[in-house]
Amino acid sequence: MAIVIEKADLQKDKETLKSILLRNRARYDSDASFDARFNWLYLQNPHGLATAWKVVDTRTNEAVGLTSAFPRKMSVDSRDLIAWNCADFSIDQKYRSLGVALKLRRAAKNAVEGGDVSFLYAHPNAKMLVIHQKVGHKEVGCIKRYSLLVYPKKVLSSLLKSKTLAAVASVFIGPFLKFLAPGPGTGQGDLQIVMQKCTEFGPEFDALYHNAKERLRVSGYRDATYLNWRYCLNPLQDFHVLKAMKNKELKGYILYYYDDDVVHIVDVLADNEKRTLQTMCSSLYRDSYKKKIGTVSIKLQGNNPLLPLLENFGFKERNDATSQVIAYADEDEIARLVHDESMWYMTVGDRDI
Repeated sequence: MAIVIEKADLQKDKETLKSILLRNRARYDSDASFDARFNWLYLQNPHGLATAWKVVDTRTNEAVGLTSAFPRKMSVDSRDLIAWNCADFSIDQKYRSLGVALKLRRAAKNAVEGGDVSFLYAHPNAKMLVIHQKVGHKEVGCIKRYSLLVYPKKVLSSLLKSKTLAAVASVFIGPFLKFLAPGPGTGQGDLQIVMQKCTEFGPEFDALYHNAKERLRVSGYRDATYLNWRYCLNPLQDFHVLKAMKNKELKGYILYYYDDDVVHIVDVLADNEKRTLQTMCSSLYRDSYKKKIGTVSIKLQGNNPLLPLLENFGFKERNDATSQVIAYADEDEIARLVHDESMWYMTVGDRDI
């Protein structure tokens, strides 16, 4: 088997790359949203075009694998840098040897060492984590899921084995849970909460992130340009935003989407006042209760500074959605920060798509 790694041409190799993903990723279907995902993610990212490498079997000249890196503007100690968010690692079954995977994974690492970008990060599954470790990437924590029970009908239905009994029990238990939920917090009565479908993020989001990045040592940009692309133009999902405003100034936001009986929070950013987050969580909780939604769920890196506040509100860790986070930088000063998990501010919105 003669294998080489080649840099892909995103235009010429577009159909080839999509074909590799379709035959190796059960999550994808050959439909309009899959085509739209490629154009949006690989070609329309405001931080630059994606970079992809393909595995080529020189005997057949057939592309049998790929990995991709998506540019992400980052702030590292208030220094603006471009990093790579690595994803779409796919290799055909018969070529899934350790050697082939290592060759493909080294392509991005070599590019970092060559100065193409400042660093990379990724969220590998358990099998791929070994490959990252052998290449020399560093573990920087893991993404964990935390959830908050809101309206217990679905949970009770599973326990009682009866939808009718669950509906009756929810009438009594639901209000009790709502009564126990923390309120908005004192001193924040002047916060105005706005909840709406994501349509366009304005300059107030630039100002919020500009102020926040001073205290977030390593964080992905959350300015209006990025948020508009990542959430408003996303062809795969409809997102909603909860905004906390004070005297027309944005103090914080929660980005989320609905999926059946769950509200999934994908990103949160707030000022340094803990009551802002408490007020936003309380508002989202009460809106979810009104809609009779069972659970509010959030995934974030385990050392995220938001975690103590979320746990205080009632969010509990779940063990059903853990994934590792890795990073790699070559420059010593950057590496010192990005290889330290305590430096990162990361939510599931920073993951691959």
